[in-house]
Amino acid sequence: MIIPIGHDRGIHRQPWLTYGLIGACVLVHLLGLWIAPDPQRLAAAEGARQALLRELWQRHGESWIAARRPELQGWSPTKRQRVPDDYRAVREAFVCDLERGHLPLGDEGDRAAWLRVRDQQRRALGLLRYAYSPGDRGGTLVAYAFLHGGWLHLLGNMLFLWLCGCNLEDRWGRGWWGGLYLGGAVVAALGYGWWHDWDAQHGLIGASGAVAAAMGAFLIVLATARIRLLYLWWWGHLFVGTFSMPAYLAAPLWLLEQLVGMSFEGPSQPIGYSAHVGGFAWGAGLALLLRLSGLDRRLAGRSEDEATLRPAPPLYLEGIERRERGDDEGARRSFEQLLAQQPEHPEAAFELFQLALRGSELQRACRAAERALDNLHRTGDAATMRRVWQDLCRREPQPRLSERSWLLLARCSLPDDRATALVCYEQLLEQQAEQQAEQQAEQQAGQQAEPRVDSPLRPKALLEAARLHLELHHAAAATLRLGELLAHYAATPYAEQGRALVERYQLELPSAADAVSPAS
Repeated sequence: MIIPIGHDRGIHRQPWLTYGLIGACVLVHLLGLWIAPDPQRLAAAEGARQALLRELWQRHGESWIAARRPELQGWSPTKRQRVPDDYRAVREAFVCDLERGHLPLGDEGDRAAWLRVRDQQRRALGLLRYAYSPGDRGGTLVAYAFLHGGWLHLLGNMLFLWLCGCNLEDRWGRGWWGGLYLGGAVVAALGYGWWHDWDAQHGLIGASGAVAAAMGAFLIVLATARIRLLYLWWWGHLFVGTFSMPAYLAAPLWLLEQLVGMSFEGPSQPIGYSAHVGGFAWGAGLALLLRLSGLDRRLAGRSEDEATLRPAPPLYLEGIERRERGDDEGARRSFEQLLAQQPEHPEAAFELFQLALRGSELQRACRAAERALDNLHRTGDAATMRRVWQDLCRREPQPRLSERSWLLLARCSLPDDRATALVCYEQLLEQQAEQQAEQQAEQQAGQQAEPRVDSPLRPKALLEAARLHLELHHAAAATLRLGELLAHYAATPYAEQGRALVERYQLELPSAADAVSPAS
């Protein structure tokens, strides 16, 4: 099972309409639990419907066969009377014509009786009477999108609506976003009705068609957004983790799944794949039209202009102005003065780091990177933290940072990029090993009388590195890391977790003499 849980695109304004749509769906679902279908009335209505259907077949079956299925006229009377019971396709075609009003009933009383039975059946359904049935042209074209068949159905649709709708409303405004959503519900219902023209008995409920329209629009206007996905997989034991992929790959793969499911859609398939495809096509088409006309760009620019941003301090604006004039030294002084007044200001720390990269002192760049990482971590800006790491690695492939900075980099990389997180833990371990070697050399030379003290973060780094090695299928490297953890830090809480990993993956640990660190 794969579930989207987020992406890397933020918003400038509060998406109140999206909040309202989610709230309306939840309230309607709660109301539907109170106004539930009545089983007794449903059974009575279905019995009356079947009785009337048999009566209408007896009275109008001959004329219908002559008009629709003339090849059946050559059958014997006994065989023809068995048609509604033995040949499902013939009976469903007769009912379909009856639902559409295409059946030439000679008596208007017959048509009125059929409509009364259908209305009685719908009233017994509670709120489900507003489900869309193929051929409907009233309010059910929109009302069905607020009904759901259960909590999982509701929560799944609301999750997708939250992930796509917030950004589209922020980008286009409530008017265009509301039109896209409601239009997607209508187009999805009509697509479902066209695909199910052969069967009018299966109603459609759920916001998935309208949400699919949001997904189609999201693909067009935010194709490069990285979607974070949670996977759950059972193979002897449960595997849980996350990975990310761009929207231009995730959305087409989802659409391909809907097209495949659409080919199997029928009475035994409760999922309306055809509604999903219709809604997706509507959303993608409207977004493409807005993009080609240039309206998407204008609406997005208006969103940024109307955003309520935190006012920038004068020293920060002064530093930006000096940097743009080429006065790097003056810009550095402005940012340092601002950090002296507001030590946790993230933008000033980042700009100071960028200025330090231009200089010739690598140590100053590393110290500026540490401060920027610390300030950005307080604001939760993982994307900019990764940018600091990438920019620093372009200057120095193996920089020397503080232990806290390595841990922060590893944590901000873990949701999406295990390989980068593993590199951070390994470089932290390698840096600690070098410092220990330097301390040992100083002790042997008599320059340091105090005994060597291990870093308290080393056992945690060993455990996390081993766990990432196992998730990336590096069993040998994980075994070495766990061996070192259990050999030198057996009394720590991390050793207990390490033993659990050994038992879970059935690893054979090396002896204490062989427990050396793997190459980073």
